[in-house]
Amino acid sequence: MKSLAVAVFLFMKALSSALGEILIPATKDPFLLWIWGAPAVALALQTIILWVRFRGLNNTLHGTDDPHRSDDRIKRNGQTPVGNTANI
Repeated sequence: MKSLAVAVFLFMKALSSALGEILIPATKDPFLLWIWGAPAVALALQTIILWVRFRGLNNTLHGTDDPHRSDDRIKRNGQTPVGNTANI
């Protein structure tokens, strides 16, 4: 399994090096704006898309984040749950 992982790593490294060699002519002075600007614009668009798709997940309660959940095990031991000041 380790040899397979190393082989995949080296293959990806070879592809990266080949792409770098192909793009050497594009790294001249007038094109430098596109080399740095295009990934910045693409990542900004991805950020907006990610926020639009997953912004609703912050509004849902999962597992122990539910404030209406009663934890009987803690109550049986006579302790108060963290954040619960009703017994003070």
